[in-house]
Amino acid sequence: VGIWEKSAAGIARQARGDDLEIASTLNNLATVCAARGDLDEALIHYQRSLQLKQRHLGEAHPDVALTLNNLGLLRK
Repeated sequence: VGIWEKSAAGIARQARGDDLEIASTLNNLATVCAARGDLDEALIHYQRSLQLKQRHLGEAHPDVALTLNNLGLLRK
């Protein structure tokens, strides 16, 4: 497990159920994975982030749109 994954896991533990903080961290981790060329891992993190954001913010929220955009760029 790389340093980014360890950092994300630590943030998730500190968030203690704050799903929006976890979603943001997952989105950022996915961006790092994509930049490293690990597209499969990035996809997993973006999808999980999207699920959390949709559940808590609804489909029309700008943060949901951001993650959808990131997913689109990943699949481009």
